[in-house]
Amino acid sequence: ESYKGAYVSVENIKNALNILIEKDLVFNGNINHKGYSLSIVNQSFLNSIKKYVKSVTIYDDVNENKTKQNEENILMFMGWPPTYSENYKICVNFGWEESLFPKKYLERFQKLDYITVMSEYVKYTLINNGLKIPIYVTNLGYDHKEYNNIGNKNNNYKIQSKKRFKLLHISSCFERKGVNYLLEAYFKGFNENDDICLYIKTFKNIHNTNLQSLIESYKKKYNSNAEIILNSNLIESEDIISLIKSSSCIINSSNSEGYGLPALESIIMKKPVIVTNYSGFVDFCNDANSFLIDYEYIKSESHFSNELKISYYCKPKIDSIIYNIKKVMFLSIAELKSFVKNSHNSVKHLTWDNNVRKNILSYNLNNKIIKNINPKIGVISNISYNCGIGVYTQNLFKMDNNITFLIPENKDCRFYNKNIIRCWNEDTDTIHSLLKFATQLDIVFIEYHAAFYSSDVLEKIIIKLKKLDKIVLLELHSIDALPENVDFLRLCDRIILHRLLDMNYLKNRYNLSNFLLLQLPVNFNESLIDKSTIKINHDIKHICSFGFCGKHKGTINLIKAFLEIKTPNITLNIYTSYNPNMGNDYINDIIDLTHNKKNINLVTSYLDYNELISTLKKNDLIVFPTLESSESASASIRDALCSLKPILISNSKIYTEFCDTDFIYKYDDCNCIQSLKNKLDEVLSYKKEIHLNNCFKMLEYCKIHSFDKANDLIKNIATSLYFNKNT
Repeated sequence: ESYKGAYVSVENIKNALNILIEKDLVFNGNINHKGYSLSIVNQSFLNSIKKYVKSVTIYDDVNENKTKQNEENILMFMGWPPTYSENYKICVNFGWEESLFPKKYLERFQKLDYITVMSEYVKYTLINNGLKIPIYVTNLGYDHKEYNNIGNKNNNYKIQSKKRFKLLHISSCFERKGVNYLLEAYFKGFNENDDICLYIKTFKNIHNTNLQSLIESYKKKYNSNAEIILNSNLIESEDIISLIKSSSCIINSSNSEGYGLPALESIIMKKPVIVTNYSGFVDFCNDANSFLIDYEYIKSESHFSNELKISYYCKPKIDSIIYNIKKVMFLSIAELKSFVKNSHNSVKHLTWDNNVRKNILSYNLNNKIIKNINPKIGVISNISYNCGIGVYTQNLFKMDNNITFLIPENKDCRFYNKNIIRCWNEDTDTIHSLLKFATQLDIVFIEYHAAFYSSDVLEKIIIKLKKLDKIVLLELHSIDALPENVDFLRLCDRIILHRLLDMNYLKNRYNLSNFLLLQLPVNFNESLIDKSTIKINHDIKHICSFGFCGKHKGTINLIKAFLEIKTPNITLNIYTSYNPNMGNDYINDIIDLTHNKKNINLVTSYLDYNELISTLKKNDLIVFPTLESSESASASIRDALCSLKPILISNSKIYTEFCDTDFIYKYDDCNCIQSLKNKLDEVLSYKKEIHLNNCFKMLEYCKIHSFDKANDLIKNIATSLYFNKNT
């Protein structure tokens, strides 16, 4: 029923299960790895699909490349790493756990016919990474008979504790499994006098070698000796079931899960479960059948973090873990019995047989899809040169002739192509004119700032476009001006944000989650710059700062700090263009402060990009003394990065994404002139070799985060959203 109206008629869908019966299945993937969750998933899938296909041939060999797909067989794979022969065009039941996906595997997946995934979260994530093939959600399953008939035989694997409430956690205890949050919550919320025992079932591996020391550290931190049992022995699956049956409750405080099969199995066995309200869990866990842990978004620290530097997942909140444990502990027997019965009934449809049926249905549907789709893409934005968002839009979308640009009527614009339509106004409601053109598109990007038009107008635009089934991607360049009621934002296919800070704000205030994190790109031409172009021939002699004039830019703080510096023969160059319509008070203060200062130069004219970069290259240090403001990210620092000159920034939240970088200098207090002065003195004392090494690192950053790569990504994401809106 969920596929109704997708790409084929309901009548054809009813016949979909007949498609594979006369074919041979060749499967390649992790099978014989005892205790490995992926092997368990693959074994369950293969056991269930046997009755639907002519025969099953199984390989556990990434190098197997002799088998070819033909009319008589189907080649499928599922394994990690997913480096199987390109003969295999179908990946099944795939799972992934954090926001970014390794590029080398993404390129492999782009060559697939289609992919089926464990959960809506995995589909969402792969789309956000620009995978533009059909993606079908099949969900994982369970075996009724297995759980009903085993698990009561082996008393050695019942939780041996005199405590009434037996809390069970089963995982590899990899960093991502969140056992550190569980331990902190447990020892913070409970002690030896509480009638509770925490039982952790894991196995020894390189990612959990510090588990015992972690337990001891939290015991000491909270002065708690609450009962805990740690079991790292390898045991059989029936013994795991026995442990679950002997428990009072199962808890999984993961940062993220592709699915969370142990939680499903526990609900089937009529045990209450406590899980993080995020990722694959939410496909089958909700307020009616589970106890949900609140969370916030954080940068990923998994074993992929070196490769996926801006990847994120969630951090379960400690107090929410404690709250949910106590909530389950103090349920009455009648309440618990009713809850687990209803929970069990809510997931009865999630069987391995239904997983196989969905995979077969996906195979059939995929043969009906039109492969070459070229949706009409448009952008609602300003593209003026004297507007930061306008310049950003030009760079991000490359003024592509295949994209329609819907721009303001009354703004200066140097572009006069036929794909540029002037159809809206900033100070009047011109929604009808705008929608006349926007509704002719398939995919609409909205570059939004409150200065463009009101949130009421934005709401009308989004509602109208979604009623017509358009794909809508909204990029918010500031989040402070949003109204109290933002239900219309839930209609967006993606809300594009630039910081985890903004994601957490919108989640906590409005309960939004339809995010796409896009780190602001750099206007960098890799073909024109390499290491040989980076030259630092002397110590710092010329300091500069630039950007549109505004009090929050902190320019006066920089001037005052500079005047306190004792290092001789240093000049300060300030490039700050301003809009007379926005008032002259702040620029007048800057002019007064720099008047008759021979070592300070003030330039207030606007510099276009090429002129700006050329000017920055003549300086030796670029300073951003920015104060806190409503801006979500800085475009200026990205221009500075392209100059490949040393950079010093404040600790303003606008630079959050750079807080972990080691190639940008930082000072501790954006409001403190003395803090800025002290850091300037320190940076001025560095040898030029230090600056040179940091500039080489900047070059690598610019290559990774160029507008060219961002342009490819967002177009792939938009196409994938359009392609997969009915899968």
